[in-house]
Amino acid sequence: TRQITGDFPYYMDETVRAEGKNFQLIQGAQLAITSDLKLVEKADATRIENMQAYGRRLGQILLDMESGEAVPAMLNIAHRQYQIKIDNPLQLLMFRLKFIESTAIKNDFWGLDLDLKTEVGYMEIGDKLAVAIVPGEMEPALLYGGGLTRENAYSGEDWNYTPMKTTVGERETLVFGLANDQSGYILPPNDINNFVLFGNEEINIASSESAPKLLENFSALVENTKKSAK
Repeated sequence: TRQITGDFPYYMDETVRAEGKNFQLIQGAQLAITSDLKLVEKADATRIENMQAYGRRLGQILLDMESGEAVPAMLNIAHRQYQIKIDNPLQLLMFRLKFIESTAIKNDFWGLDLDLKTEVGYMEIGDKLAVAIVPGEMEPALLYGGGLTRENAYSGEDWNYTPMKTTVGERETLVFGLANDQSGYILPPNDINNFVLFGNEEINIASSESAPKLLENFSALVENTKKSAK
């Protein structure tokens, strides 16, 4: 839009702090969620008014929650660096013109093909909780499963993969997104159309390899952690 706002987290924070509490937003496994909300009961409600209502409602949900369950004082964390091929034409042009400051690496003599350097992390908190530390905004199906089949996917193909929750196993698994945010949106490769220049996700995804490489390197981190624990 043509308006600059703090989006819904600003109003979550406002609501929580009004009750003397502290608030910290961590991006979870989600993509865009507020553009078509209809929460204000009047015909001429603006997008900003609906966004404000959404943030305040989420803030109230937080305040209504019980205090939760204490976890044992144990923290393990590891990171793994990897590279993905930049194959979004618009992103590739922006990297070549140095409009994007993230680290891009030439993978041919002329520098026409570029790889993006990024990383994924895995964290264990206590004995029941795990966290995937992800470099961007991630499609929830990569965590939970249930991605699009060929009947509904843009490419008309299936993409068979193991979701993060299955890789981790018994621990409850969360996602901390926008961590070392260098790879933009992370979408299943069978549902990407780089030529839809008016689609928010497609403009901001660097590579069709983003999801496969993320899951591959996350799996390696988790398996290494399990081996070390034995």
